[in-house]
Amino acid sequence: MRLLRIAVIHSFYSRQQASGENNVVESQVKVLRDAGHDVLLLSQETDNLTPDRFYALKVALSVPTGRGWNPIAELKAFDPDVVLLHNLFPNIGTDWMTKWHGPIISFLHNYRHSCANGTLFRDGRICVECPTNGALNGLIHACYRDSKLATLPLTLRQTIPRARRPELSRPDMFIALSKTSAQMVKSLGIADPARTTVIPNFIPDTYSTYDWSTPSISEKWVTAGRLSREKGFLNLAQFWPNTHSLDIIGDGPDFKRLQDLTDKKPNIRLLGRLEHAEYLPLLSSYQGAIFPSLWSEPFGLTAAEFLSAALPVITTANNAVADMILKSEAGVICNELTEPVLRASLKKIEMNQQEYSTKARNYFLGEFTSESWLKAMSAVFRELKLER
Repeated sequence: MRLLRIAVIHSFYSRQQASGENNVVESQVKVLRDAGHDVLLLSQETDNLTPDRFYALKVALSVPTGRGWNPIAELKAFDPDVVLLHNLFPNIGTDWMTKWHGPIISFLHNYRHSCANGTLFRDGRICVECPTNGALNGLIHACYRDSKLATLPLTLRQTIPRARRPELSRPDMFIALSKTSAQMVKSLGIADPARTTVIPNFIPDTYSTYDWSTPSISEKWVTAGRLSREKGFLNLAQFWPNTHSLDIIGDGPDFKRLQDLTDKKPNIRLLGRLEHAEYLPLLSSYQGAIFPSLWSEPFGLTAAEFLSAALPVITTANNAVADMILKSEAGVICNELTEPVLRASLKKIEMNQQEYSTKARNYFLGEFTSESWLKAMSAVFRELKLER
């Protein structure tokens, strides 16, 4: 394998709340460096920029025009073999991409290229109005932060034809994180199918230090993630059966509503946000995990963490985690989150706990290790003739 000079570009979301995307970028940088590649991370930190009293105005101008922060000077000085793009919104521009002639690989972590809130989810259901009927729908419904003013820059950007948007037309390769994501971006015209391949995220090797070889026999279940409406935690808590204990780990805009709901359900604990050093050792005490997301998640990092811990997963349908469970047979897919469906799913797993746990761990080892990810990325590098 030829060692490469790799530039990684990412606008970090606020560190005040957990971000799977931020974690993925940092893990990729570490793994690429550990493999011997020379990696330069070029980033912007939202937390460092927001104290500027003109920040909102700068974003309102840079997002629709593409003239935000420009990394060209740093790229020219580093002279990378390839540029890996992650999140550009809202702090990094796009116009620079037309001036950079080296290979670019773009990771599709969400659907913000054609959806103001990035999730294709509104009013409790999957929504594709903007990509199919015009971006003005997002403005009408104030889809970004429930604000028409905040949504306007994104709407203006999305009205620009694809060929004139470098973030969509310039990359030599797009990386979708799952079959579900690849099908969605193909159907919506976000990325050229001929230049799109599927490479799932991976779980850092440090997770292997935890002993998850013996499945728990408790009746405790766990779910985790950002507590926002599209993640489905409110639905899960509402219909969770009183026969089993459930721990909900995370923080987010729905925390208070979940707190009010779980106060009336003693078998559900709301643990708040935990750092990975606190969270991972707990997984061995659970019988299984729930992934209740209502939107078309491109990947589902917490679900991969559950599988790495040999936890069977009960998931909703129509997302990447459903793809995982369908392929691995390491859990149960629910077409709806209701108490009868949850009871039946819990019982199904309890009847053959060991088999589900073994399949979960084996699937993780085959799909979501750093070794698997590096092998897949090397194939992309060879396709772009970076490795010979």
